[in-house]
Amino acid sequence: MNWQIYKLLYRIESPIHIGFHKLGYVARTRYYIPGRTMWGAGAEALAQKIGTIRNRNIDDSLYRTAQDFFKEQAIFAYFYLQEKEKIFLPRYTEEGIRFGDIPIEEFELKYITSFGKTAIEPKSLTAEEGSLYEIEFIKPLPDLYLTGYLFLKENAQFENENVSWEEGKISLKEIISSLSIGGERRYGFGRIRLVKSEKIENSKINLFGIRVELEPNQEIIKFTFPENNPLFAHLAIEGTEEIKIKGDIEPLVGREFAFEKNGKIGFGQYISQAQICWVPGSILAQATSLKLGDFGILYRC
Repeated sequence: MNWQIYKLLYRIESPIHIGFHKLGYVARTRYYIPGRTMWGAGAEALAQKIGTIRNRNIDDSLYRTAQDFFKEQAIFAYFYLQEKEKIFLPRYTEEGIRFGDIPIEEFELKYITSFGKTAIEPKSLTAEEGSLYEIEFIKPLPDLYLTGYLFLKENAQFENENVSWEEGKISLKEIISSLSIGGERRYGFGRIRLVKSEKIENSKINLFGIRVELEPNQEIIKFTFPENNPLFAHLAIEGTEEIKIKGDIEPLVGREFAFEKNGKIGFGQYISQAQICWVPGSILAQATSLKLGDFGILYRC
């Protein structure tokens, strides 16, 4: 089955917080959008749309089917900040991490900020002890966008009904045209809106400067990374022991919708199993072929 590739550009309409780790009382954000985050947002939007057009309850079964669709038939790659023609892809260098062509300190100063909050002790109307925390987020600047790619299988189906990019009852472009991503959404965070989409026709194309090989009737999406190129997604460490890589590793986990068997039901209530990965921006010291997997994560072919 062939794959279609769409390059997507989203406008950032509110602050974005992508949960990373805590530094003291500061909740850090990632400076890019992982495929898992887009997967969760897409599945939520698809389930809501199907529930509306079919007058159907949005239950566990519908959410599971929507999640499976975005694992098997529509895969989001990672998304990165873009300002005008500049894409801020991370890259490890001898001088430290750079985003695009600027050092991380300059990137943070211009595009990242935070706000603090604390709970109030009702009796004294003062700050409750131990309740101070600070949320870091990506600024919703006027000319700042998110850019990335979606891989959609030809003849994709959802519960035996055709899914197309623009036409038909289930239009994926319409469904993912407005998404809510990341954390702190109860405060209005995470709103993004699709402003441009482009279907990429060539059989051999470049994604963030990396060649993609899509062979007819090929289930696997392969990437050919030239020597000294940065990873544009997490790379599972398993199978990479013989590859020379310069960068960092981390346990990759994510919050997902929790179904009844996982305990408390609801968005973000289930923590996925940790997967050890090379982080985006790590440098492959040799030409390497990798494949795209669930959540846009890269794996050794």
